[in-house]
Amino acid sequence: MAHILVTFYINKLFGLRLKDPQTMFKVFRRDCIEGLQFQCNYFDFDYELLIKIVRKGFKPIEVPVNYNSRSHAEGKKIRMWRDAPLGLFAITKLKFTPLKSFLKIGEPIPNE
Repeated sequence: MAHILVTFYINKLFGLRLKDPQTMFKVFRRDCIEGLQFQCNYFDFDYELLIKIVRKGFKPIEVPVNYNSRSHAEGKKIRMWRDAPLGLFAITKLKFTPLKSFLKIGEPIPNE
């Protein structure tokens, strides 16, 4: 349920049509992240990476992958009531933070 809510929220805020923005397999060209600074180091990093790339002017493409989800007993660490609010907060913050604050000094600001 949290996955559906967070995905809907990202799609609405950024005009996207993603089905699974939290998937851990991410591949991108160097220019997509060049000049960006990252602060997150938890599950919210997925959102930070995605949103900063989108705000920089790139459009993500989803490619289906197969994986077997782990159970909590097998080491799964994500928790709905802790991590979904953290994700929603990070997404909202990244939406309304000026793009220039994400970039290293001297990096050109793309048109938003």
